[in-house]
Amino acid sequence: MSKPLTQSTAAVIQDILANQRHDLMNHVQVLLGYQSMDKPERIKAYLHKLCAQAETERKLAQFSYAPLAVTLLLLKQHYRRWLIHLSVHVALPFTDIPLQKRMLDVIQTLLPWLERQDDGNMGWEQLMIDLESIGDDMYMDVIVQTTGQQAVIFDFSPMEWERLETCIRKHTGSVSLADEKTVLRIAL
Repeated sequence: MSKPLTQSTAAVIQDILANQRHDLMNHVQVLLGYQSMDKPERIKAYLHKLCAQAETERKLAQFSYAPLAVTLLLLKQHYRRWLIHLSVHVALPFTDIPLQKRMLDVIQTLLPWLERQDDGNMGWEQLMIDLESIGDDMYMDVIVQTTGQQAVIFDFSPMEWERLETCIRKHTGSVSLADEKTVLRIAL
């Protein structure tokens, strides 16, 4: 038998469901708009995009450490200021609980850090997070784009960079820059 919901937990779930319903209605309106303009190819492309999103969410739900799965699934609701795109590669170690706990700690450190760097003034619009494994190593690549879909160059002050490196090291990870400082790569 499940535990009774507390008022605060129920309020959070209610908010999440309201956001999901709102997003669903937006998708329906887009599809109806394409239908009214007689654009079947646009409808098909949009449906493929929705299927890809659902597949990503299915993969995220496979993490065996539930707090990580829930955090990743709710990123879009929690960080509504950004369009968040998650990409998950099949070979992820879905059963390695200690790795997943470290990954959750890193995400809970990284996203507030990025939020402070943006501070609402930089025009950051999209946040792309790519999760993959290569051999025994787990990587998280982060790319930020501006409103004009231009990749942000991660050119932070040495003090901010050291703050991030220190936090990531606490979780036995490392952070580096790739692709002319437009990709933040975290290795766990």
